[in-house]
Amino acid sequence: MVYRAAVLAGIASTLLAFVIQLCLWRALFGEGIRNGLGFSDMVLFVLVNTLVSTLTRANIATTVEAAIMDGAISMELIRPLSYKYYQLAGILGRNAAQVCTNVLPVVMAGLYLAA
Repeated sequence: MVYRAAVLAGIASTLLAFVIQLCLWRALFGEGIRNGLGFSDMVLFVLVNTLVSTLTRANIATTVEAAIMDGAISMELIRPLSYKYYQLAGILGRNAAQVCTNVLPVVMAGLYLAA
């Protein structure tokens, strides 16, 4: 049940950020077209921004700090893997899961609004 709540909270927070950005663009643009860009272009911009920011999010300092504080880093450093690549794989996996669970529902809603 905790996992479901975390996923739903993630979707809700991503959707809320998306709606806030759309409201800001709506307030700035109004209903017109400025410099050849319309509101649907801004919806696509916000979607791409959300996707790229989710894919590039890395909280490596907190992860390494937690591993140092609880001593788990000693086990990670004696493995026959590069610690850098181990952390990179973890970040890429977490970000891919975030895209699948949080961003895709927002992208589908955004494409519906852009059409």
